[in-house]
Amino acid sequence: MDSPARWDRIECLLQDALAELALRRADKHNLMEVKPTWDDLTRHYFAEEFLFRLEVDSASRHVATHAIAPHELSSAVRWYLLFRIQCALDFLGMIFPPQASACPFSEIPRSWSDERVVEWLLVDLWVRRFDHWLKLTAIGHRGPFAFDGLEPANPAVPA
Repeated sequence: MDSPARWDRIECLLQDALAELALRRADKHNLMEVKPTWDDLTRHYFAEEFLFRLEVDSASRHVATHAIAPHELSSAVRWYLLFRIQCALDFLGMIFPPQASACPFSEIPRSWSDERVVEWLLVDLWVRRFDHWLKLTAIGHRGPFAFDGLEPANPAVPA
């Protein structure tokens, strides 16, 4: 099994990239034109993510290679790159919880560099998890019990 140090190194790289990207001065991604329901936001996320997928793939590969996001990103590409990094960190937290002494899943192929592992997490894994991640994010923002929503949800008001 892979040592915790390899997973920790990859997780730290992603956390650093996420922090740097989140702290950048940049235009905020505008979702105000989307109806304030979680199902409308889900549809919006799916359509918009598809439009920007190739650009976000490219930015993801840049993170894998340079451990930092490209400096010039549109607000939409930045938004979806943040999603991907959060999704990758969520996945790592599930397969390799910090308190575990070894990963319960198969090893990373020895031929893979850390760069390839990060690319797999941000590009290949995203293709398998984006629908689940975008739905959960939309529910979190606009669902009946929003936990970090753009607008507080009011359970008394039907969606």
